[in-house]
Amino acid sequence: MTVLLVNAAHIKAVPGRKTDIKDAEWIADLLQHGLLHPSFIPPAPQRELRELTRYRSSLVADCARIINRFQKVLEDTNLKLASVVTDVTGVSARAILRAYLSGEETDPWKLANLARGSLRGKQVQLAQAMVGEVKEHHRFLLLQQMALIEILERQIAEFDQKIAERIEQDAEEQATTQPPSSQGQSETASEASSPPLVRQGLEGYAKALARLDGIPGINRRVAEIVLAEIGINMEQFPSDGHLASWAGCAPAAKSVQANA
Repeated sequence: MTVLLVNAAHIKAVPGRKTDIKDAEWIADLLQHGLLHPSFIPPAPQRELRELTRYRSSLVADCARIINRFQKVLEDTNLKLASVVTDVTGVSARAILRAYLSGEETDPWKLANLARGSLRGKQVQLAQAMVGEVKEHHRFLLLQQMALIEILERQIAEFDQKIAERIEQDAEEQATTQPPSSQGQSETASEASSPPLVRQGLEGYAKALARLDGIPGINRRVAEIVLAEIGINMEQFPSDGHLASWAGCAPAAKSVQANA
């Protein structure tokens, strides 16, 4: 059985009283006359990879929201650490905040001495930034948010590893399941004409991932998302416009007219 996924706008029947039976008859009539154009359905391995990358993207978004809340609480305490460091969740910033919030060290100058790398040249600014008024509820909020950020970061790292293993595993399986080269003419006609039994997985994705990762502005994570969403076979898209439309990147007709 061949299953077709069809755009509902393409099978809209004439106006009138709608019933399930009439809709079914109308769809069957369109199919019989070859008027249904099936939409592209990615193969199962690509859909599974897409589920992994999409969930990882949601985890990244959740982590970004928690970091924003974390920074908001820091501003409420008048700890201006964000004005000195680029990332308040970086190695140096975490070491300073962990020592401060846990009560191990409260002297701003000693806290600034915990900086690493290039931040050691900003110890004066760090000491000035760590002078604030942290109340008990602030301390509780910051510690809970730091713990949640670390949990999300561990989960994101696990998804990174799982996605990388998935792509590499399918690439290795594809290499090991390649059909052997023909030796002589001992094959029968039916064996020669039958295609090799190769599982349709993510073959070619590892090579495409390396090429996409080399493009300026596209890192490995973005490249994995691109491959999971559109795959590597562009034959199912008649043009670049069809690909953009299927990926949800095509502008609406109203916005195009407004810009024109």
